[in-house]
Formats: sequence, C-alpha cells, structure tokens
Amino acid sequence: MQNPLSSAPKTISPKQVAKAIGVSESSLKRWCDQGLIPMSRTEGGHRRLNPADVVAFIRKSDRHLAEPELLGLPAGNSEKSKFTEQTTDCLTQALIDGKDEICRRLIFDLYLSNERLGRIFDEMIASSFSQIGQQWLNGNLDIYQERRAGEICEGILIELRSFLPIPDEKSPYAIGATPPGDNYRIANRMAELILRELGWNALSLGTSLPFSTIEKAVEKYNPKLLWLSVSSIDDKNKFFAEYQQMRDSAGKDVAIILGGNALTESVREEIKCTAYCDHMQDLESCVTKIFKI
Repeated sequence: MQNPLSSAPKTISPKQVAKAIGVSESSLKRWCDQGLIPMSRTEGGHRRLNPADVVAFIRKSDRHLAEPELLGLPAGNSEKSKFTEQTTDCLTQALIDGKDEICRRLIFDLYLSNERLGRIFDEMIASSFSQIGQQWLNGNLDIYQERRAGEICEGILIELRSFLPIPDEKSPYAIGATPPGDNYRIANRMAELILRELGWNALSLGTSLPFSTIEKAVEKYNPKLLWLSVSSIDDKNKFFAEYQQMRDSAGKDVAIILGGNALTESVREEIKCTAYCDHMQDLESCVTKIFKI
C-alpha cells in the first residue's frame, strides 16, 4: 500500500491537474485565473496548486477525476459513487481481509462524490465496524483481523486529512482527545476531520490523556471548542472529579462536546457539558447550530 502519510504531493502543476481531471491545460489555467482553484506561484512565476484545493473544486463542481492517482488518490470509478448496502458490505469484507487499497478506493470515491464526512463515517465506516465487532463476538473473526481493520481505517483518516481544505489562520481553534485509559483512536480522528471540514482549526491531541494535560492545552490554544471521545472509563469517580476540575479550569467560554459509548445515562447524570453527540453527523449539526456556521 502507498504510505497514506505521504500520498498527497505538497503542490502540483496545472499540467498534472489538467490530466487528472481530463481537461486541457488552458482550461485549467483559466479556472485558476478566475479564482475557482486557488494557486500559488514559484519564484520563477510558475503556477502551483494544492491537491486539497483541487479536491475541493472537484467536489463543488460535480466533476470527475479521470486519473486520481496523479493527485495521490486511489484509482476510482469513472462515475459518482452512491451509498448502497452493497458498498458498505464491500468495505466490511475488505477491512476483514486486510485489503487496504479497496478500502481507500471505496471511501475516497464517496468523498470525491461530494458526500459529507459525517455521513461516510456514520453510515459506512461505523456500520462496517459494527458488523466486524459482531462477527468477532460470534467467534467468526480472529482478534488480529479486527485490529488490522482499525489500523487500515486510521491510515485512511490520516490520509483524508491531507485532502481537506486548509483552515484559515483566523478560524477558531478546537482541540480534542480521549481521557485517561481510553486508547480508541478512530472516533477521535473522525471528530477532528468533521470540524476541519467545517473550517475549524481542529487538532487531535491524542489518546489516553490526563485531564491535567488537557487543561494545559486549553491554556495554550485558547480554543472555542473542546471535544472528548469517551469509549471507556477506568474509574468513574476519578473521571468525574478530574473532568469537573478540567471543566472549571477551561471556563464558560469553551464549549465542551462529549461523545462515545462509555457515556451511559448514569454517567451523563454526573457530568455537565455543552452537548452530547452520539454520532458524527450529530457533532456536525450541533457545532453548526451552536456557532451558527
């Protein structure tokens, strides 16, 4: 598999982009001059484009990529992809079989077809992992298959990040993590991508972080939003006390959004936050509503 951390070139030439889209170079340069695709220039005056800006143009213009590989993307379908039960089943099987290139193609095809990340995460990826989890519980999968599926998914999420539009420097900050003892990375990365898609300077701080260090991150970044993905809680009483200390330290100007399977009704009765989000699409709509994006 191509290394997802380096699959997207930093910048590309109009000639490469034109070939990737399947149009003439003159048409591509005209779009750049019209401001449809942001561009920069080298010291010699040559145009250069960011792959993330090209992907944003493809999504908004309802165009197709003739040769997505030129942008560092997986080879995909020539037509727009749609959500189907078969697509989700294909992803599930590819994750189980460890076929990472098929997984990349299925997910990126939907993203390039202008599907929101929230829907891809909830209705495709989460559904696949629900099926994988059930098969593991039934004894039909080995644990290495479930763990390998998680590794593949996280790699794709890291790769997706490189193709999202770069947030404006003036955009508000959002930071997030998982609490002590919680090492589940996928939901935390998904939350970061949801917020970056909305234009936030969103930063995942990592997993299993002490609340004291999250407090220090709040002091450094002065975020408008803090999210916590809570999939497991080792010691509830300690969690409640340290969370409250962090919340008090963060102050009323920081919105705190919580999500995760460990946030049962009894847990929610013990802690206060701005909102709970059970799905990634909930996070998207909640943030949009609170901050009137």
